[in-house]
Amino acid sequence: MHPSTRANLAAHGRDLRLDLVRGIANWSIFLDHIPHDAVNLLTVRNFGFSGAADLFVFTAGYAAAILYGKMTLERGILVAVTRILKRFWQLYAAYLALFVVYVPISSTNTRSSASSTIRRGRCCMACCSRPFRLTLTHCNCSSC
Repeated sequence: MHPSTRANLAAHGRDLRLDLVRGIANWSIFLDHIPHDAVNLLTVRNFGFSGAADLFVFTAGYAAAILYGKMTLERGILVAVTRILKRFWQLYAAYLALFVVYVPISSTNTRSSASSTIRRGRCCMACCSRPFRLTLTHCNCSSC
């Protein structure tokens, strides 16, 4: 690597432009998860082959490369590799903890949703008073 490139890379701190793009991508991910909303028509997924999650992962990886590249230049490869492995294990432990918490919650919600489809009720539309079988999405009586 050219010496001026090393000095330039090591001199920079946090790049606020990357934080801005990651924030926009994170907001766009949130908007994409709102069903039937006009605002999510303006998100990145409608204008290309990838969505906001891809943009978020790319910018996060780019920021990590800048951080660990700077660390490699200043402290050496051994320190950078140990920091990368430490961060990897932190993220993996958080993933496992969330997985262990999420699985029982998910299985509980699945059973209650399946039992709710068997109940019967009245149509939600004012024009119809026929009984219908309650589904998870909408009324399925024939006159609505």
